[in-house]
Amino acid sequence: MHLFIAETLTPAKLPGDEPEPLQTVAVPLSDVDKLIACPQTGDARILASLFLFRDEYLSKHSTIQY
Repeated sequence: MHLFIAETLTPAKLPGDEPEPLQTVAVPLSDVDKLIACPQTGDARILASLFLFRDEYLSKHSTIQY
């Protein structure tokens, strides 16, 4: 499994993109633990990705209050 973290992206469509638009949902870092605890969040890969993102983000931005 690979996790790619991209920052400062802008929306753009390319040929071959999904026929249905994907929904983007912004979640504050302070709410990630609530999202992880929610039964509707998804499977183990999504949960693992959330944990990895949170830990990676916090290690790079240690001045952020969590």
